[in-house]
Amino acid sequence: MPKDKDRRDIYRMLIVFGLAFILRLIYLLQQRTADPLFDYPILDGLYHHNWAVSIVQGAFLGRESFFRAPLYPYFLALIYKIFGIGFFMPRVVQSLLGSISCVLTYRLGRAILGENVGLIAGLIAAAYPLSIYYENELLIPALLIFLILTAVQATRWAAARPAAKTRWLAAGIAWGLAAITRPNVLLSVASLPVWLVRKCRRYLAAAAGLGLLSLVLVISPVTARNYLVSRELVLIAWQGGYNFYIGNNPKADGKTAIVPGTKKSWQGGYYDSKRLAEEALNKKLNNSEVDRYWFERGVTFILTQPGRALLLFLKKIYLWFGGVEISNNRDIYYFTRPTYLKYLLFKLPWFQFPFGLLLPLAVVGVYFGLRERRDISLILQFVATYTLSFLLFFVTARYRLTIVPFLIILAAFAARRLYDFFRARDYRSLRSWFVIFLPVLVFFNLNLTRIGDNPTLNRLLLANLELRKGNYRRALQYFEETLPQYRNDPEVLGQIGDCYYRLGRMAEAFKYFQQSLAIDQRQPVVYLNLGNIYYLNHDFATAEKAYRTAIAYDDNYALAYNNLGNAYYAQDSLKPARAAYTRALILNPNQTSALYYSGIIEYRAGNRAYAESLWQKVLALDPNNSAAIQALQRLRTGVK
Repeated sequence: MPKDKDRRDIYRMLIVFGLAFILRLIYLLQQRTADPLFDYPILDGLYHHNWAVSIVQGAFLGRESFFRAPLYPYFLALIYKIFGIGFFMPRVVQSLLGSISCVLTYRLGRAILGENVGLIAGLIAAAYPLSIYYENELLIPALLIFLILTAVQATRWAAARPAAKTRWLAAGIAWGLAAITRPNVLLSVASLPVWLVRKCRRYLAAAAGLGLLSLVLVISPVTARNYLVSRELVLIAWQGGYNFYIGNNPKADGKTAIVPGTKKSWQGGYYDSKRLAEEALNKKLNNSEVDRYWFERGVTFILTQPGRALLLFLKKIYLWFGGVEISNNRDIYYFTRPTYLKYLLFKLPWFQFPFGLLLPLAVVGVYFGLRERRDISLILQFVATYTLSFLLFFVTARYRLTIVPFLIILAAFAARRLYDFFRARDYRSLRSWFVIFLPVLVFFNLNLTRIGDNPTLNRLLLANLELRKGNYRRALQYFEETLPQYRNDPEVLGQIGDCYYRLGRMAEAFKYFQQSLAIDQRQPVVYLNLGNIYYLNHDFATAEKAYRTAIAYDDNYALAYNNLGNAYYAQDSLKPARAAYTRALILNPNQTSALYYSGIIEYRAGNRAYAESLWQKVLALDPNNSAAIQALQRLRTGVK
């Protein structure tokens, strides 16, 4: 009999895994052909990709304390190292990981609420559209959810035999890995003793001690690395205060992930946040001090405007539990339309699927789980603490996705109980079921915060895509379609100018650059492009001035240092040119232009071997670089 039960369990796991992976693979193949951004990640995805590429290319430790938790980019770098740098295999690996998470959801549901509930939960998880969507983005959820489910399972496993020390060590390792993927998890970890007191009071000290020990062993290398490279004591990452202010300021809406007064681009917002903090305090700040500045600004808002802060917090609660999926990097609903997910993910004025149905079912599951004294306390505690950890900041669909497997388990229990009550004609329990379900269904599908579509923002995203792809006329068409809404947006005006510049229409480019700077002078990209126009007109002194202005607004702008070096070189000022190229290569060691011209300068200085090594680096990065090939040929033949 036990063998039959084990065999049935294996079959069920295979069914859940197989369904999950097939659905993910179908979506991946559709996405590969239909998603214009498949090979062009943006914002957070692009940040992770660039970080992973830099790791693969040798920048393993980096130069600064981590702004974001590091495990996912290193995980992505490992995939790149094994399969090569590309955008298909990471999605395959993440789909496999997501499929395993569906199996873990099945096993957790089975352990807590029975085999049938576990199977229902596993099948729902397999087909849950947001999971499928995010597992095919270069984002954290696929890895994080796998680690969280593993950590919860490991904690329950350890509590079942509290005297087994290795189990507590394993649980601590799992929680530690989750924490260096998403530090918010630490709030849930800090609450675990509350659950342990009820489950294994006798072994509480040993369990907490061993779990904490392994947790520290996982996190401490990250902390040590941060201190080693920056001499700053940063536990995991330093973005907490920055994000806290994003979610707690007079202009916050609970869902927009931008500090007011900073640029919309990831890099622009990052450097603006540093600049604004330093301007406010009138001194140079390290990363920890920047983070502390923004945290204190957020606290000041809460203390000085408590009523407004409370209303904002209540709004964030509604956004977190509301049926609408809040997009962050790009419009989830819009970009899934060319795939089958459009049938599993949609919003109507009065109903949003699937979360608009999942939440009320989960609430019913909580009620009957507590009434029947089921062992759901750990998953409830995790959902509550993890939710709180984000309500302190701001809300997006991908942040909420981490609690979805646990809500699915509770929803599966509610669905099973509905079937049982109908079958038994238990009308009293049926009445209780619907009395709970219907109000929650109605209230959280009303979309009280009026989250709607923004087709212009989608056009703007496509415009930036075409600009990256070099389709400048198409990009210009998209940008001009956004002008009625973004006519006074300096970044959009600057991007339109960039299109004209790349099309060789310098007069129009210059006009839009000037319009952009008239609205906001602090735009290093615009000054860079202006410098390029002056450089092409052989006005190298004015180009130098424009590049210097770009650097003044962004001291980490590698391309501006490279182009400044070009301006110096064109004026035969080799010493400052060398310094500019050196700084460019510190910021971006793979910048071929800076490597090439540094080689030229070294060659002219008589450092032939060093010049040759620099040109070899150019060819390692770009084997078809004709300038480097010709330089090496001249070097070897003795031609000057």
